[in-house]
Amino acid sequence: MLPTSTLLESKQQYFNFPLWVGKDWKGWTFLGRWQDSHQTVTGMETVTTPAGTFETYRIERRFVMFVDIRNLYDTEIYYYSSQTRSVVKYEYKREMKDLVGDVAYGLQESASVELLSYKPEPESSTVKKVSAY
Repeated sequence: MLPTSTLLESKQQYFNFPLWVGKDWKGWTFLGRWQDSHQTVTGMETVTTPAGTFETYRIERRFVMFVDIRNLYDTEIYYYSSQTRSVVKYEYKREMKDLVGDVAYGLQESASVELLSYKPEPESSTVKKVSAY
């Protein structure tokens, strides 16, 4: 499945293929108004979910919102598998601090989602394997 031009030109840019460790890009998030976001492929990780174990790219997506005297820090972590061509695990957390950085507010909410099942597509009989000599 190839991304459409609409997806490639989207302000949000959750993903920017091809992926490699160290790649980073900017995007936007709509939270009542558009906010800058920053995405980075921070490394490769082996992730185990109910669907199996996968080698993944770990992608961190961060953005900050200013609301009155508070700063909201959102962090999303996507574990993208080339094998499944999908996110196999997702983690989210929102932290809040006041303008002087008081950590008393701390963690506001968090969530985690994992791939529950995966069935690889059978190899096509029209694809011929080529071996190197």
